[in-house]
Amino acid sequence: MENIRVKLAQAHQMQNRDFDVKKELRSVQEYIDELHFEMRPASIHLVLLKGFYDDFTKRMTTAMVFINNTGKAIRELHGVVRLKTPNPMIKIAKTTINFDEPFMGIVDDHEAILVHFNIPVKGLEEKREFTGKDFSGEFSEVKVTYVEE
Repeated sequence: MENIRVKLAQAHQMQNRDFDVKKELRSVQEYIDELHFEMRPASIHLVLLKGFYDDFTKRMTTAMVFINNTGKAIRELHGVVRLKTPNPMIKIAKTTINFDEPFMGIVDDHEAILVHFNIPVKGLEEKREFTGKDFSGEFSEVKVTYVEE
């Protein structure tokens, strides 16, 4: 998917100066460039990158990318993210997102934003790292506001 440009949300743009953030963004861009899957037209795609579960907080810090493939620039994105693992004993809370323009900025067609969520998890009792192969996700109830609206 070499035609997708990954960026940070507008509210996090100041982090672009941080070495580790630049490194992560570069790594995510390389990963997205190498992905091969058919994007549905007029849609927003969710790509799960990694999850780091911390047993002390009982939360998983999850890195994911939302790809705008709507054909238009968007200024708001709303919906529900549901994550799951093959292990039915592990329960990951659903996450409702409400990205407005001050947070997200403008996301052009074929652009993606990298975000991190701290999501509650039940059914684990030790630190664990999840890769895209260890869990899957669904982005539903999607609502977007286009720039020209």
